[in-house]
Amino acid sequence: MKFRYVCLDCGAEFVTDDIMYLCPKCGGSEKPGEFRRGVLSVIYDEEELKSLKDKESVSFYDFFPYEIKNKDAYPVGGTPLVRPIRLSERYGMKGLNLKLDSQLPSGSFKDRASQLIAAQAMAHGVNKIALASTGNAGAAMSCAGAAYG
Repeated sequence: MKFRYVCLDCGAEFVTDDIMYLCPKCGGSEKPGEFRRGVLSVIYDEEELKSLKDKESVSFYDFFPYEIKNKDAYPVGGTPLVRPIRLSERYGMKGLNLKLDSQLPSGSFKDRASQLIAAQAMAHGVNKIALASTGNAGAAMSCAGAAYG
């Protein structure tokens, strides 16, 4: 899927195949103590979004910037939904559903992001990933690394 980026601060627009997080024009221009400047918003291509309506089923993989080559090696997503009836009744939220992301392969809620990071690394021929984690991200990234080699 193609992406277009728009800077939330200066309004600059970028179309690229690269993953971008900060605006090259104003990102990092903040002074110490100020909020981060240059954060980019992703704008999906309208034509590609329209093409999704013709698919038999749509998944979050349709929105990934990188192809996930062996989804079965690290099956994320598709976790069960539960209806918390008491919570739903208490707050008047009839359609409330919760995903049981503890059922993801690593037992962490970070598996989807780790799969995307692994796909990005593989697309660029990188076989080492470093990250800071207090647990969840590390468990998920370890699981993704083991699954994809």
